[in-house]
Amino acid sequence: MRGIVKFYVKGFFAFAAVFAVVLALIDYYDGSIDWLQITIASVFFGVFMSWIIVNAQKKKVREYKKSEVIDKDLKVKQSISFYTELSINEILDLLEKNDITKAWRFKIVSSEIKGITKRSRGSWGERVSVKFAEGKVQVESRPILFTAIFDAGRSFYNVQLVKAIIER
Repeated sequence: MRGIVKFYVKGFFAFAAVFAVVLALIDYYDGSIDWLQITIASVFFGVFMSWIIVNAQKKKVREYKKSEVIDKDLKVKQSISFYTELSINEILDLLEKNDITKAWRFKIVSSEIKGITKRSRGSWGERVSVKFAEGKVQVESRPILFTAIFDAGRSFYNVQLVKAIIER
């Protein structure tokens, strides 16, 4: 539960700080800065937006997971490891033939498949990598923008999708 609180706090500071800067700039151009008003408005805005975004992230991950959401499910960088008998080329073929992942761009770099997903309403896209070593596969997904705090559960969805495609 501590991780979810951390998630709320991170969202709060991201939204409150940006909102405070915008309000301060507006007040600066008007001639006087009312710090008390900016602080109060920023706190309320930060709490409100953090609550909305974190609950939306939890809802999306819950849709993909179909069970209780835990702290690590909410992170924007997701990773999963498992074993398979398939070669790296067979995995690439499966990913390129799947209805959903065929829209992604893939390339093989040494013993790794690197891919980039399409943009969506909740994300600017994700970098997906499938690392392959002696039968062990590690699938990792993270947002293209390193500054992303929320991704609407897309990274969680991507690793689960790639795992399901490979295990079929």
